[in-house]
Amino acid sequence: MIRILVFQFNQFTLDTVQYRLCLSGVAIPVEPQVFDLLDYLIKNRGRIISRDELLDNLWKGKVVTDAALGVCLKDVRKAVGDSGDRQSIIKTVHGRGYQFIAEVTESGAEKMPDKENQSTLGKTLALPDKPSVAVMPFTNMSNDPEQDFFADGVTEDIITELSRERDLFVIARNSTFAYKDRSPDLGQVAQELGVKFVLEGSVRKADGRIRLNAQLINAQNNSHVWAERYDRALEDVFEVQDELTRTISNTLLQKLREAETERALRQTPQSIAAYDHYLRAFGLVLNFTKAGNTAAIVEAHRALEIDPDYGRAYMILAWAYAHRTSSGWTDDPESEIALSREAALKAVNFDANDFWGHAALSHAELFAGNHDRSLNAINRAVALNPNSADSHALRGIVLNFVGAPVEALDEMELAIRLNPNHPTWYFVGLGRACYGLGKYEQAIPYLEPLVNAGSDVLAWRALLIVSYMAAGRADQARAEVSALLAARPDVRCRNVLAVTPYRDEETTARYTELLKSAGLPD
Repeated sequence: MIRILVFQFNQFTLDTVQYRLCLSGVAIPVEPQVFDLLDYLIKNRGRIISRDELLDNLWKGKVVTDAALGVCLKDVRKAVGDSGDRQSIIKTVHGRGYQFIAEVTESGAEKMPDKENQSTLGKTLALPDKPSVAVMPFTNMSNDPEQDFFADGVTEDIITELSRERDLFVIARNSTFAYKDRSPDLGQVAQELGVKFVLEGSVRKADGRIRLNAQLINAQNNSHVWAERYDRALEDVFEVQDELTRTISNTLLQKLREAETERALRQTPQSIAAYDHYLRAFGLVLNFTKAGNTAAIVEAHRALEIDPDYGRAYMILAWAYAHRTSSGWTDDPESEIALSREAALKAVNFDANDFWGHAALSHAELFAGNHDRSLNAINRAVALNPNSADSHALRGIVLNFVGAPVEALDEMELAIRLNPNHPTWYFVGLGRACYGLGKYEQAIPYLEPLVNAGSDVLAWRALLIVSYMAAGRADQARAEVSALLAARPDVRCRNVLAVTPYRDEETTARYTELLKSAGLPD
């Protein structure tokens, strides 16, 4: 017999059956790691829990910094209305650990409910204020029932990787695996778990190959957001499992962001809160247009009016100001980069574990000419989210400018492997790496589609011009310069150099000479 407990303290209820935290009966969205930490502290409230014990039981031996543990504990306290100063619920015992000190009442059942009756455990949950997803147990389609371990392993790894993303609300494994070996209605599942999206899939292993199908469903209207099939040789089962997990997780994350950003953009600004203003800004800043960039700054400021401590809004400002410089949309690039760096430092200060904030800081430091600081910041971003395709792509861009095109190309190729449906700006990193390696003809096909599509990002157009010249295609280079000057008559070589922060002086001099040879005024 298994005793399932519900814990009540102050006005809060922690339900370990339905995996939810409520305040006066109203569900409070919390991340899985936050829920698990609170759960562990409550169940062991009679004693002080050391840092090492928390890491061993909740992070399973993974390398976690004191800062990361501190952030998780801060999120727990925030969820239950406590604070580091008040410590009326969770007490920090310096040098020893933590203890849950609030008075707790327990209730529960003597056995687990039958699976077929689990859907009656609770009422419909309110949706979190971020993209929410439940990853259902992948179905083993092989004839061998022993292969269930592989299907379960893929499911668990996808949940783990998605849970690393603080932008997402991901239902924990124990909640979704309650539906294993059943064929539940996905709309009902979404209601019971309080999510908008459901990922389901199947795994088949036969004749030395593995075939995996996955599809993402918007459970609110039963529409397909994304579906894909993966077919791989099964030479190393664990290597294949890791590859599939990374690919699906990154693709799924991108699709979730796209779906939620589209929703936010359809709403009027007056009807949405800070998070939706951030979503609108994120989508706008990635348009790489002057109008979109300006609108992104407006949306970020609106988010900060609602929540002045919103680190992600500062991150958007950092990117937007940096884009003004890299795109040549400002007459005062030094001021814009100073604003970018200031915003990025605030983003990192408010959320030290957000890789986007460190990436934005890296970009600002790069254009400020602080190459070592830029590299340190992007390395920190990759360390915080090593399975993020964007973190590797951004590192590739920095490596190009610090004079490491071989490593840059490796990073860009890894990013594309992690995210096959990547955004178009990845091509810029590839093109610049090829240029740095002297493979000018290979660089051109990456850049032409961006420019031909009407991009007015100055750095991208200039890279195509110098690639044309270096490849011996002077006529095309001069034609591109003519088109650039027709659209932006005031552009000069010095404007391009302001958005092309190579560390090596010889590389910069070569870049300048190619631009002049193509006809761009000094």
